Amino acid sequence: MTLGPVALGPLLERVVADFADQADLAGLRLRLRPTDAWVVSDGLHLERIARNLLSNALRYTREGGVLVGARARRVNGVPEMTLEVWDTGCGIAEADRARVFDEFVQLGNPERQRALGLGLGLSIVQRLAQRLGHRVEVRSRPGRGSCFAVSMATVTDVRTARSHAEQARSTGIPSLTGLVVWLVEDDPDVRAATARLLEHWGCAVVSSTDGDGLAGSPTPSCLVCDWRLPGARNGLEVIRALRAALPTPLRALLISGEALPMEVLAEARDAGIDVARKPLTPARLRAWLASDGLPSLPGDAHPAAPFSPGRAPADRVLPAPPARGS
Repeated sequence: MTLGPVALGPLLERVVADFADQADLAGLRLRLRPTDAWVVSDGLHLERIARNLLSNALRYTREGGVLVGARARRVNGVPEMTLEVWDTGCGIAEADRARVFDEFVQLGNPERQRALGLGLGLSIVQRLAQRLGHRVEVRSRPGRGSCFAVSMATVTDVRTARSHAEQARSTGIPSLTGLVVWLVEDDPDVRAATARLLEHWGCAVVSSTDGDGLAGSPTPSCLVCDWRLPGARNGLEVIRALRAALPTPLRALLISGEALPMEVLAEARDAGIDVARKPLTPARLRAWLASDGLPSLPGDAHPAAPFSPGRAPADRVLPAPPARGS
């Protein structure tokens, strides 16, 4: 699974074209609202999500039709794109909306007719979306229809997205375009400098002084957090609190300008939190952002080791105010 710029329009055109005959045979109208949007996703897995949503909509719509499209919006100032599949089917009662994503659940098929599938389509959508860092929502009115929506980071500068994608293919350096980074840093100069660097790489940055207010922001790809923060909580505690508020695992990097106690390093290792010392070079930060895999969890046989960025003399470093010592 590789995240990168994906042209949403051609992907949806392929999916809708493949289901056109099925819709015709069922006497349903199948419409596509054209879009030239680019999003940050994995094209193969996003297409499977779209196919499962459209298949589900057609299966449970007896009359009327299905509309497929995309909608741009902002969440806490960060642009998002939402892939939406609307149907005029039977709808879903509010009490059942969470259950539709469970495996083998088919609310409209109590007789378990095999012609209506096995009830795995929406559970696969949820699982793939979680792995991609996308958010799945459902809105429905019984007797009127439903809308399933998948929200993801959008690429606002298409020319830059194409350039980054081409550079990644030619150099082997992974593109960071559209990566959603949560940044927690109380020093305004360091926070601003880090945010500018991340945005230069194409990342979408949501920053905070102490972690408050991030829980309602777009789903992050990763979290970069300072150790010493204002208030009662340190960086390790903030990371744990933010992880607990998310439905999916979150890679996290804890940065400190001081030598952390061994017990703190052990806690970070057991929680799968990487640790780096300030000043952190851009090259090392980018290497961490581009690294693959989810953090190890407590109880794993081989928990993640602290991240050691080292120093690269040729790199510009991010500032670390000596007076703060953090």
